[in-house]
Amino acid sequence: MWTRAVRGVRGVGERGLAIAGRMGLTPRDGDPLVTERLGRLEPRAYAAAQAVASAVRDLGEREAAFEQLELVRESLSRGGPVMVGDVEARLALLQEKGLLLGNRVRMVTTQGAVRLEQAYLATVEAGKEQSAPIVPLTDAAVRAQEAARELGLHRLNPGQETAAVLMLSSSDRVVNVQGGSGRGKSTAMAPVTAVAKAEGRAVIGLAIASVKASEFGRDTGAEVSTVARFLARHARVIDGTARPEQLARVKAELTGAIIMVEEAGQLGTRDMERIVRLANIVDAARVVQTGDTRQLTAIAAGKPFEASQRAGVATAHITENLRSRSDQMKAVTAALDRRDTADAFEVLRPGTTEVPSSEVAAVAAARWAVLPRQERDATLLLTAGRAMRSEANQAVQAELKASGEIAPTGMPFTVLDRVNATREGARLMRAYRPGHVVEVRTNLPSQGLVRGERGVVTGVEGDQIRLTMADGAEKLFRPARLAKNLDRDAVSIFASKEVELHAGDRIRWSDNERTRGLDNGAMARVEEVSRGRLVVSSLIDGTVHEIASGDCMAERLDLAYAINVHVAQGVTTEHGIVAMRSSERKLLTERSFLVALTRVADKVALVLDDGRKVERHVTRNTGDKTSALDVAKPDVVKPVPEKHLSLDAPSGGKERSRDFGLDM
Repeated sequence: MWTRAVRGVRGVGERGLAIAGRMGLTPRDGDPLVTERLGRLEPRAYAAAQAVASAVRDLGEREAAFEQLELVRESLSRGGPVMVGDVEARLALLQEKGLLLGNRVRMVTTQGAVRLEQAYLATVEAGKEQSAPIVPLTDAAVRAQEAARELGLHRLNPGQETAAVLMLSSSDRVVNVQGGSGRGKSTAMAPVTAVAKAEGRAVIGLAIASVKASEFGRDTGAEVSTVARFLARHARVIDGTARPEQLARVKAELTGAIIMVEEAGQLGTRDMERIVRLANIVDAARVVQTGDTRQLTAIAAGKPFEASQRAGVATAHITENLRSRSDQMKAVTAALDRRDTADAFEVLRPGTTEVPSSEVAAVAAARWAVLPRQERDATLLLTAGRAMRSEANQAVQAELKASGEIAPTGMPFTVLDRVNATREGARLMRAYRPGHVVEVRTNLPSQGLVRGERGVVTGVEGDQIRLTMADGAEKLFRPARLAKNLDRDAVSIFASKEVELHAGDRIRWSDNERTRGLDNGAMARVEEVSRGRLVVSSLIDGTVHEIASGDCMAERLDLAYAINVHVAQGVTTEHGIVAMRSSERKLLTERSFLVALTRVADKVALVLDDGRKVERHVTRNTGDKTSALDVAKPDVVKPVPEKHLSLDAPSGGKERSRDFGLDM
C-alpha cells in the first residue's frame, strides 16, 4: 500500500509528504517538533516525525507531561509504514535536541509546556504585595463574622475565618483557599462577597460549567460567569490587542475587583495563567483560587492550583468536615483524609453488593428506583463513567414505568451526545464515523464552512469527509486542513442516539441556552410530551419551558436519574448508591473514588462486580497529573520574561465558550 502511495512521486521530500498525507497528517513549515527542511529525512523517518508531532499535540492538550510509552502508542495509532523503532529513534533525537524534555525512560514534556507553567508562576509572583487590603487585617475577622450573621449563616469556624481574613486583608493579588469536600469553602466566600460589595468592590465568580457558576452565584452572591466566557470576553485585553477604549472599559469594571475561581483544581494552566495575567493588567484586588488538590483534576493540561501551593502562594486551609453526619461517613472521610483507601472499602463492606458485571447498572438502578420518593430525591445514583450512566438511566426509566410513576407511553427524541476528541484529534480522519454530526465552531473560509453550520457525516473519501447539511446540500470537509494548535475547538463532533421521554422523567440539559437561562447540566422534569412538543419544569426554580419541534434544545438533553462522578464534584446529597465495574480501569481512580464518596452526608452503598479488583484499581491508580516542571529540569528551559504574548495566538476576542458541563 505504502509503495503505491509514492509510486510516480519524485524526490525524497515529496515521497515523505505523500505518505504523511495518506496517513491523514498535514505537514507545514514551522512545526516546532519537525525542524528539518523537507527532503532531509527519508520518507519513513519523515512520516515518523510527523506522527510523533501529531501525537504530542494530541496528548499535550490534556497533559503537560506524558509517559513515553503512551507517546509511542499514540504515534503508532496514526498508521502508515511507521514502526516502533522509527518512533523511538525520533523521540531519542528530539530529546537529544532538547525539543522534548525529561526522563528518557518514562516521562516527557515539551518546551512550550514548561514555559507556560513558568509563565503562570511568574504572573502570580508579579502580583505579590501589589494589592492593597480590602479591609485592614485588624478588622477582617470581625467584618466577616458580622456579614455571616447578617446572611443567616452559622458562625464561621476557625478555618473559614482564616480564609475570609486572607481574602479580605492580603496584599498579594493571588491567594488560595484549600479545603476538602464538605468543608464549607462556599460558606466562607459568602461573607467575603458581602464585605467586598459593602466596600464598593465588584465580585466575580468563575466556574468551569454554567450550572456550577449559577450554583456558586446562589451560594455566595457573586456575579458569575463560566471561565471560557469570561476569558473570551476579555481576550483582547489579555493578548494586548485591545483598543484604548476597550482597555479603559475593562479596567473600570475590574480594577479593585475580587475574582473567585471555583474548583480551581479543575482548571488547566493556560486558562489560569490568563486569568491571573488579566488581573495584573487591570489591577484587580484579588484572584482567589479555591478548591481541593485531591479531587478531580483539569481536563486541560497542567495543575496550576497545586503548583501555586507548592510555590508558596498564601493558602488558607479549611479542614473541619461539616458534611459527614453518620458514623459510617465520618469513618469513610477520615480514612480518605489519611489516604487509606483499603480502610474506606472496609468501612463500606457491609453496604457493598457484588453482582455479575452485566447487572451492575441494573441492580444499582433498581435499588434507587424502589426507594420512597422523598428518600430517592435525597439519594444520588453515581456511576464511574458515561456508558454506565446511560445504562443506569435506561434501567431506572424502565423501573419507574413498570411501577406507574412515569407515563406508560413516551415519545422518541434524537439527541446529540458529544464525542470526546481533542482539537488535534478532530484533525484526524479516525474521529469521524458515518452518522456523526459535525458542528462548525469557527469560520473556515478555505473549506466553504461558516460558524454555526452543521452537517451529518455520510461518507469518508480519502482525506475528505462528506457532509450532508441541513438544507440537503453536500459539502466536503478536510479535517487535516484545520489549523494546528488552535486555542479553541474548530469543530465539535456528536453521535446521535435515541432517547424516549415520558411525562414524569427527569432530564438534564447538555448545552447552554442563555436566552431562557438553560444551563448545561441543570435538571428538569418532563411535564408533558407529545409529537413535536415537550414541556419541562426546572428542578432548581420551577420555571416552565416549552420546547417546540425544531428547538435546538430538543436534541441537547438526556435522562438524568444517574450522573457520573466527573459531574458530581461540588454536589451534596444525603445518601448515595455508587455503581462501579472492574473493567472500567481508567475511570477507577483514587480521586474519582474520593469525589464519589464525599458527596454523601449520611449513608452510601456500593454496587460492584468484583470488589477486590475494584479496590485494587482504585488503590493503584491515583488519577494524578504530572506537571511539565515535575519532569523537566528548570535550567534546561530559558526563563520567560513578563512579556510573553507568544504563548497565545491572538484570538481577536472571538473565542467560543467551551462549557465542559456534563459532557464527560
